[in-house]
Amino acid sequence: MKFYIYFIFFGACLAVSADPSIAQLEEQLWHPDSRMQKNAVELLSKRGADAVPVLILALDISNPEVRNAAAEALGKLGSDASFAVPVFIQNLVSWHSDVRESTVLPK
Repeated sequence: MKFYIYFIFFGACLAVSADPSIAQLEEQLWHPDSRMQKNAVELLSKRGADAVPVLILALDISNPEVRNAAAEALGKLGSDASFAVPVFIQNLVSWHSDVRESTVLPK
């Protein structure tokens, strides 16, 4: 019995520490909980150029904190995120002030 409980606990630890794929993180972006969305953006920001298309998608999420995090992550990637520039330009003319601000001044 103790071995079984330990195994379940150990299995849960493995599941938490597993490295999710970019596709799994993209799926997490659409989770209703903004903490899950921000966590996905944070993990995507560590994936480099491979995550840029998904981070661009995150710029369209309704939560301004998630959009800010995505804009900041893209900015930190520098030239690896250069194909996000047209999206940033489009966001500069958005009628939502928070979208414009997150594009120019990520928090």
